[in-house]
Amino acid sequence: MKLVLPRRPAAFSLIEIVLALGVFSIAIVVIIGLLPVALGTTQQSRSETAIATIGRTILGDLRAYPFDQVKFQTGGTTGNPTFSAPFSLATPGTVYLKFAPDAQNTLRPVGLGSQSAYQGGAPNDTPPKASFVAKIDIVPDPKNTSLSQVIVSIEHPAAAAEANRTAARFATYVCK
Repeated sequence: MKLVLPRRPAAFSLIEIVLALGVFSIAIVVIIGLLPVALGTTQQSRSETAIATIGRTILGDLRAYPFDQVKFQTGGTTGNPTFSAPFSLATPGTVYLKFAPDAQNTLRPVGLGSQSAYQGGAPNDTPPKASFVAKIDIVPDPKNTSLSQVIVSIEHPAAAAEANRTAARFATYVCK
């Protein structure tokens, strides 16, 4: 005589479901744990891109104007500046600029900064609040009066103390 066992319905057992939920839970915890790292990396990348763009803009402006009449138009729209900061590349000195995003989220110079705001942060900065600060050091060549070295330091966030900022330096020579 042949023994026939009743057929079990095709389904998952409780143990299989519990194991699957355990593996799924571990995967979700690992993915959630990686989110802050990814967000931090994205923010750092955006800051570094903005710093490079500001540096390129400043160096382009330095080359676009006459040697003794360099100026940064700040705070207004193109062709309608509300402030202009002329200076000469033939005179040694330092210029501080503040940068903030405009309505289109494009970083624009918004005014002259100060040495104290550059060194100590600018938490009580007047509107618009600066996101980035730039320090432009002009060092004329003592042997060649038509040549100056320009060192641009750009730092972010502007409200932080100098020691707590992300910084980049750009250097170039500009001639008459």
